[in-house]
Amino acid sequence: MAYPVVSFQRELTHLGSTQNLLGYKGSKEPVLLDHYSRERNSPECFPKTFIFHSRDDTIVSVANTEIFVEALQRVGVPHEVHLFPSGRHGYGLPGKHLKGAVRSWPRTNAALVKERGTLAHFGRIE
Repeated sequence: MAYPVVSFQRELTHLGSTQNLLGYKGSKEPVLLDHYSRERNSPECFPKTFIFHSRDDTIVSVANTEIFVEALQRVGVPHEVHLFPSGRHGYGLPGKHLKGAVRSWPRTNAALVKERGTLAHFGRIE
């Protein structure tokens, strides 16, 4: 999961994500928002999870990652989380535009995938 929007609670969510993912513009259906907030519902159903986020992300609050990690810990889902000091939002696969530790996330994820045997061949990541 990269800079995930997992909560649809007003103080944490990204309005554009709420609209795009739920087709939802207002706060008229709080039950629906609770239902789709992953930190509140069924995190025990998640597989082993790899999450990365940058603390300087101004689009999606890093609190989404922090509360989701707490929920995974509560129900015992194996996970690995990387909170980078910088990287902002939307960096995806690293390129020349990325600086510092955030450039390492694909190698770290590939190593975990190989270690767990999730894919027989993951390919080469620089």
